Amino acid sequence: MACGDGNVRSDVITANDVFTVTTDSVAEGSFIAYAPSSTEIVSNYPSNIDDTPMSPLPFRLAFNMRDNELPAGNFHVAHIKGDTIYAIAGVPDTIPATPTDTIEPNTRCTLRVDLTAMTKAFREKGVWVTATGDSIYSDEFGGVWVIGNVAPLSWSTKTLINNNKSKLRPTREEGIYQLDLVLNPDTYRRDTQFSHWSIDAPNEQFPQFSTTINLVDATYNMAIDAIANAQFDEIGCSKISLATYLALAHLMPSQCAKLLRSKVKNRIITQEASSRLASPIINDRLIWAAAAWQVYCANGDKNWLKYAYNVISTTIEHDRDFIFCDDFWLIHGNDCFTSIDDVYPRWMQAKDYYESIRLSANVIYAHCHYILSEMATELDNDESETHFEEYKRIKENINQRLWNERQGSYCAYLINESYPAQSGMVCNFSQALCMLLDIADDDRAITLLKRTPFVAEGIPNTYPLNAAETDAQRLPYIQSLWNIAAARNGNQEMLRLGLASQLRSAAFFGYTTSRFSKADNLLNACADVAVMLSGIAGITVTPEGIEFNPVVPEFMTADKTVTALRYRNAMLDVVIHGTGSNIEAILLDGEPMTSNFINNDISGKHTVEITMSRSNADDNQQVNLTDMRQRPFTPSVIWSGDSVRISNFQNENTYAIAINDRVFTGVQSAFVMPQLEQAFNIVYVVAKHDDCQSFISKPHFIYSAKDCQRIDISRYAQTGTDILDGHLGSKAVEFSASRNSVITFPVEVDQAGEYYLDLLYANGATAIGNCPSAQLVVNTHKQDIIVMPQRGYGEWRNTGYTNMVSIQLLKGRNVIQLQFTSANAIGSTAARASSSAATASSAASGSSAATASSAASGSSTSKRYARTATTERAILHHARLFKK
Repeated sequence: MACGDGNVRSDVITANDVFTVTTDSVAEGSFIAYAPSSTEIVSNYPSNIDDTPMSPLPFRLAFNMRDNELPAGNFHVAHIKGDTIYAIAGVPDTIPATPTDTIEPNTRCTLRVDLTAMTKAFREKGVWVTATGDSIYSDEFGGVWVIGNVAPLSWSTKTLINNNKSKLRPTREEGIYQLDLVLNPDTYRRDTQFSHWSIDAPNEQFPQFSTTINLVDATYNMAIDAIANAQFDEIGCSKISLATYLALAHLMPSQCAKLLRSKVKNRIITQEASSRLASPIINDRLIWAAAAWQVYCANGDKNWLKYAYNVISTTIEHDRDFIFCDDFWLIHGNDCFTSIDDVYPRWMQAKDYYESIRLSANVIYAHCHYILSEMATELDNDESETHFEEYKRIKENINQRLWNERQGSYCAYLINESYPAQSGMVCNFSQALCMLLDIADDDRAITLLKRTPFVAEGIPNTYPLNAAETDAQRLPYIQSLWNIAAARNGNQEMLRLGLASQLRSAAFFGYTTSRFSKADNLLNACADVAVMLSGIAGITVTPEGIEFNPVVPEFMTADKTVTALRYRNAMLDVVIHGTGSNIEAILLDGEPMTSNFINNDISGKHTVEITMSRSNADDNQQVNLTDMRQRPFTPSVIWSGDSVRISNFQNENTYAIAINDRVFTGVQSAFVMPQLEQAFNIVYVVAKHDDCQSFISKPHFIYSAKDCQRIDISRYAQTGTDILDGHLGSKAVEFSASRNSVITFPVEVDQAGEYYLDLLYANGATAIGNCPSAQLVVNTHKQDIIVMPQRGYGEWRNTGYTNMVSIQLLKGRNVIQLQFTSANAIGSTAARASSSAATASSAASGSSAATASSAASGSSTSKRYARTATTERAILHHARLFKK
């Protein structure tokens, strides 16, 4: 590759077994990225999912767009030697220990799959049950896709919707499906490869950053160039908010205020859908609060502050019933920043993502209350202390329940309220938020920086890696968040290594490649700018003024300058001499300053000059350099009375079974259940290899018939729906805003106390984020929300249970009511209040007649309602009640 004049300097920033970063280049094997100046980067790096895909390669089938053919760790194998690959559905192959042949670009082959077992089951029974226990009904069979880890295939099923490139087609031979493939295609590499960037001069509309190190300065200028040309309107609420919090608020505060306003409807922050999921499954939108606060810090606009405070308060009030867990004082739900496939096991469904108590969502929620407290103080609002106490309580519960003292890290989530087991893996986006948003205190931030595994390429998205069943694309902005945290906590060794990883990603991938989404490209650029301005230059903007706390790694020996830094009515040039984290001297326009802080009333053009040195306290420089580890495959467990079998048992792993709060080790591939001491038992299996633990298997409930009541919903609601045809439709109970919007039924129990309740339901919606919900009312008292997210695209016979809710029952007769509601209908608070008021008398009396009347009144509009793509509805079968 031609690299400018060919004079690549040898000033090494870092070198490891994978790559070397110098002051003007990155070298990785035969691949090089070179910055001949601060305004140009050239690269020959082939940005591909797998740069050297190898044969034989593993793959599986996905029926109705779900990874449901084989248990975790079981695959078919494609030997790319001939023109045709053969596989039998449901019959796994043995994968050779080491791939032997390289898959050349544009390798053409034909995949033929024997699906006669499925077609026979369809013909004889109308349903086929896969090896994972998933039921596929013949009248709802939408097709079969192939998934794998070589382009154009992916392990992620979220890419299969409207994707016919990996969908098999039936042949003239009964039960034989076929697909022509082009593996490792040139088009994929060409679309995702970054090769060159240049500009005539740095963009003068934004702050300029210079270190006289070409690679550092060029990646900063490239990031600013990407931000200047970004299409912000195409970015969803959560990610534009994070980008604003990191850098945009200080680069373009006025535009950010408009952007944030565009993400609000009826005074409620919008939650975009992600991977066909929406609120309340994903509830990270409150990162908007952090962004709004940074905009105020930058512009000091009290009108904006009043608007933002009102929006955040209204959104919290709207969300609380749907997401808040009173027992733990934490919230349910997932985020859209990290891939579901990386974080959750395959058995989990949308309702399980909702039930999980996710670290990232709770950190954002806690910080939101902190921001409300700060805003209330600025507005002389007497709610400041209330919000601060809420923030402290949530923060305390995060540190108590999600922190793992032995590992020195936070777990990614608790499984759910009923069995709050820690996930056994870490999400490094969430951990970075803990440090940046001040959740990780009491030396936890220091512990995270020195104990979190740092692999050759940097901080991974998650750790350990999810057992070779995820594409595990590294998100560069996560590394940059850790770099900012390292700077704030004085770990200069972590900062040096992290900067090398950051520079490698920017130089090899750029900020506009289709390797990443537009949103992630923007986040990569904003995070890298934030590392330079907030991390190295140490610039922190507050309502009171601007503070300077530089942290400069040793390789940046020349002067560091930030010019044209706008702060309210001032324009600042900042010059930083030396390295380290200790400020020896600081001057404002040549005059010594008494502190490192400048008041917000400064105006005009000024120069700040800072001289740095290493501090005697700079001894906290530990980094946990290690290799990437893979977690064992999630156990696939077959339960049969007291007999248990692990269908994907691997001899190199050790297994344990957990029953409620007790753990039994030494489990073999087949075993008999230990003696159960309680009436209701939650059981699951985990695998362990060295120090890496698998995800838990799908929890299994063991109880006697007398300890469980099943309430047939059709006894208390109007039957009949146009969702299903014929007899099935006439007997089904539709639950929607227009049919059975309130369902009331009695239950009798012999003993007062706490019980679990869930619903068997179906939701085969084809609309994104369709998630009907039920407000649960027990004896006129509101309880938690039950959510019914989509279970299968167009599959209304695919049933499963909702989230499990804990309720208090009295001895004898109790009245339970389900009130239809929707978390997705932003601004629907008034509608929900109206519905609740209309049914209050029915709730008080427990009258099923009132419910039937209400259901009947909506029946005339059901067909019209069904034609609306956004209609939220579910089919209910029965309620299940357990003594806790």
